[in-house]
Amino acid sequence: MSLSSWHVIEIVTVIAAIAVAVLLVFVIKSFIAGYMKRPKAADEEIDRTEQDQ
Repeated sequence: MSLSSWHVIEIVTVIAAIAVAVLLVFVIKSFIAGYMKRPKAADEEIDRTEQDQ
């Protein structure tokens, strides 16, 4: 009985670890994508301001 309960806890822990890892990768990817987009937009805005003058 205790063996099967440990097995269930182990499976739940592994699933939780995988879910956290996937979530972390998704958050990091979206953060990097957002970080890459922002400076580009800022550079374009600076270029437009320079062209207007």
